[in-house]
Amino acid sequence: MKIAYMALFSLFLACEQPRSNRPNYGPRGGNQGTTVIYQGTPQSDSISSSGAATNTLSAPTSSSTSDDSESPSSASPLVGISADNQNCNWSTDGSSYEFNNQIIGDYNYCRSSTFSNNFYLQVKAPATSDLCFFPLYESGQSTHYLGNASCVRVLASNQIYNIELYKNRSGFTGFPINALLLVKNQSYTFGTPFPTGYPIPAPDAFKQCMDHAYYFYSVYGYSDDSYCEAFSSQNIHSVINF
Repeated sequence: MKIAYMALFSLFLACEQPRSNRPNYGPRGGNQGTTVIYQGTPQSDSISSSGAATNTLSAPTSSSTSDDSESPSSASPLVGISADNQNCNWSTDGSSYEFNNQIIGDYNYCRSSTFSNNFYLQVKAPATSDLCFFPLYESGQSTHYLGNASCVRVLASNQIYNIELYKNRSGFTGFPINALLLVKNQSYTFGTPFPTGYPIPAPDAFKQCMDHAYYFYSVYGYSDDSYCEAFSSQNIHSVINF
């Protein structure tokens, strides 16, 4: 049973620093009505829900894809520099990118020093689809997703995007965020047991995978990793460590 459970979590370690943890998923019925919360206006060709079970919400007005209202220097070539992120590493000339993954290529990111649920992002190349970030909590033995995905439209390399994460999953709001799962808000046709030939947005597929695995484990005492295998086989996600 433990071997099967550990194998399930290993599917999600497509990240810069591999880890070996065992998953511990939350209630199947939690937050089934919402999958993504937008930071700003989504692209017109993005699909944010696979049906009536999910909805796209507008982010609160306090959230913003950029934060240039507190710019410490009007001479900066970057949009979104603020007192909260001016000491982070940002690229002004197309170089000095610290991180890379298969979803967005070269990028920089920095966690807010003021708000624990916020982080800043800069990409070298504009994303072809909206980017969605699930907040995660990882410990030595378990991983939880803590809330719905925050999705943002990333169109410029000279922009610092301020992204707010949402810990709105029932029973998990007390956990700190120490990792992110990144997917594009783009639809894919997954293999079985997902519906054959039916495109599903990546955020919905990830959430269905996680919720199904927990439900099956809680009912039968062992995990069914078939949904997670189908999701992982697409190579459409990456994990970012805080």
